[in-house]
Amino acid sequence: MAAVKYATTKGAKEEGRRLSLRQVTSLTSLIRPGGEEVEDSTIITKTYKKRWLMLGIFVLVTIGNSLHWLQYAIIAKAVRKFYRVSDTIIDLTGLMYSITFIAFVFPAIFMIEIYGLKWMLIFGDTLMIIGSWMKMASIKPVYFFIGFSGQVLVGISQCFIVNVTSYLAGIWFPPNEVSTACAIGVLGTQVGIAFGFIIPPLMVHDHHDAEQLKMEFCWLYVSFACLPTLTLPLLLFVFRSFPPLPPSLARAGQSTAPENRFHVFVDLMRNTNYNLMVISYSLSVATFYCISVLLDQLIAHHYEDETLSGISGLVLIICGIFGCFLGGWLMDKTHKFKLMAIVMYCLSLIGLGLFWVALLMRWYYVVIASMVIMGFFLVSYVIVAIEFSAEVTYPINETTSTSVLLMFGEVFTVIITLVSAELMTYYRTDTPVICTTGGFLVVGMVVTCCFRDVKLLRHQASIDRISVVPSKTLA
Repeated sequence: MAAVKYATTKGAKEEGRRLSLRQVTSLTSLIRPGGEEVEDSTIITKTYKKRWLMLGIFVLVTIGNSLHWLQYAIIAKAVRKFYRVSDTIIDLTGLMYSITFIAFVFPAIFMIEIYGLKWMLIFGDTLMIIGSWMKMASIKPVYFFIGFSGQVLVGISQCFIVNVTSYLAGIWFPPNEVSTACAIGVLGTQVGIAFGFIIPPLMVHDHHDAEQLKMEFCWLYVSFACLPTLTLPLLLFVFRSFPPLPPSLARAGQSTAPENRFHVFVDLMRNTNYNLMVISYSLSVATFYCISVLLDQLIAHHYEDETLSGISGLVLIICGIFGCFLGGWLMDKTHKFKLMAIVMYCLSLIGLGLFWVALLMRWYYVVIASMVIMGFFLVSYVIVAIEFSAEVTYPINETTSTSVLLMFGEVFTVIITLVSAELMTYYRTDTPVICTTGGFLVVGMVVTCCFRDVKLLRHQASIDRISVVPSKTLA
């Protein structure tokens, strides 16, 4: 096989510009449309400025999706009063995101291979639009089931959106920006959750005027439906699935042909570090989701201030946003994935312990301070998990490794949250939640320390391949 080189002649440059990722099968050969394999072909890498536009559109889509997650749970009192439903049903509106992800994540994986990134996001955004506007039909209490169905549709739509973050970052961004781009993509989810914490309590209040409540719910539903409706034209006419040329040699060397699913899953299950990260991440994210879904009820056990849950949730997510961005930047600079995972887990455990102590002692400002710590480290752990998984499973497609990782996280979330909610209702105390979340984080900490011989295969692929070619790339 011929050695890899960059094009230096005008003709070779023009040929390179006509190449697409779908034609690149390895670093030393290309498959032309007719099926003929051509030896001694040239691989050209290029970074496009419009990569930031693609990432920005994706962030807007994820914000619109995550807005709906706790739309009902964060205003549980008002929902219970207006719709006359139980706390279990209200908790299920948040858990629907986890349940639907488990059910539909694998069809989403197949869809991206068949139709590509753009049409996958369009499909997800369309489902989100339908589900969002369906909630308007539930403006009367007897039609709550329609709003619940809309929440289910929005939950299904996330399967076609949130699990492509690492894939989009890898396909548009060069190696020294991949983790940062992935962190920014995750920021969209965190920003949406932050707005989801603060907007519903500001728009819907717990009072006895049924007509006023009806009007407040109406405006809430309209405001949450606007963003996905506005992002659909951007996806249709502006967004692109991939750039004309790959941003890195590691990306060019990663096959885009459909993968043998059985072999891929066998490889994932044999990857010890990946399996440990799945367990570590699942316990971490389940703890975060459990506290978030039950936050209003947890605080109501100790405080009469109805705004504290919204403020605490907002602080949790805002700090998570900064933590994600800083974590992505540090991973790009240091590539110390294992060290970062252990440090973040330790500090998350400290923050959780401080939260429970402050809640039991009714230390108002310490509750908020504990949210700062948990937000900065517990919430942002997702970016470490996604990028770590992509690194240790290369050249497996990032969408596959990320989807499996997130799916197990949702399974743990459903189990831990349902068990904690039922125990809290049965015993009428938050002690079961303290025990379950604290215990699972301790187990997760032990698992995180068990990573062995971590090899960053994707990063190493870029280093190895760059070392055999001139360092200059085409502008």
